[in-house]
Amino acid sequence: MTAAGRRRVTAAGRRRGTRVVVGALLVLALGGCGGIGQEQVVVSAAASLTEAMEALEVAYEAGSGQDVVLNLAGSQELAAQIVAGSPAAVFAAADPVQMAVVTDAGLGLGDPARFAGNRLVIVVPEGNPEGVTDLGDLTDLVVVLGAPEVPVGAYTAEVLDAAGVVLQPASLEPSTRAVVARVVAGDADAGIAYATDAAALEGVQAVVLPAELQPDIAYEVVLLDRSGEGFLEFLASDRGTAILRRFGFTTP
Repeated sequence: MTAAGRRRVTAAGRRRGTRVVVGALLVLALGGCGGIGQEQVVVSAAASLTEAMEALEVAYEAGSGQDVVLNLAGSQELAAQIVAGSPAAVFAAADPVQMAVVTDAGLGLGDPARFAGNRLVIVVPEGNPEGVTDLGDLTDLVVVLGAPEVPVGAYTAEVLDAAGVVLQPASLEPSTRAVVARVVAGDADAGIAYATDAAALEGVQAVVLPAELQPDIAYEVVLLDRSGEGFLEFLASDRGTAILRRFGFTTP
């Protein structure tokens, strides 16, 4: 893998060894290295896919000869970037709503396809010092949630409504990874995030929600440029789905 192949543009941040560059700097970061050539494919993927996408990148590059550049951020931020003209060959979103922002703009080559699923959990500090067992326990705690326009925030609102629980969050975060990071930092007693993010970061643990409350969390992917066809095929392959499952995602 080339040095360029390890470049990563991400708003997920807070991970060792990851360079943080946000929003509009994507075009400059790529342009400063000679632009997007035939052997390079830009994959814009939801922040909650971070570790899985990094593993997919390594596995795909080893056999393809292409140089994958990952752009990792909240799905709503990525959709806005793509519609505004930021380069991307593949878009992997954490919900169909943000995917529709891109496809309704006529930017998809073909229809989006569902490739993964997830679960919501209550995220608490390691050891669960407040003894949280269900959503009702959160009403008297300092809680952080995903913002309403963020996929995890929309899913959380659906779950809270179904459970009949009303929360007054201390903050509304731009991604599921940011929710977990606030709990890790000690800024909150609990948060609601994807199970995969709770498993990815140290210092927290997950309180499982009942199956009847779980929303249908659907990750969708669409091709934006023909240079991404090989990566898209790899994502749907047996090896690609095995990598997703290894990081806790469900697959079709």
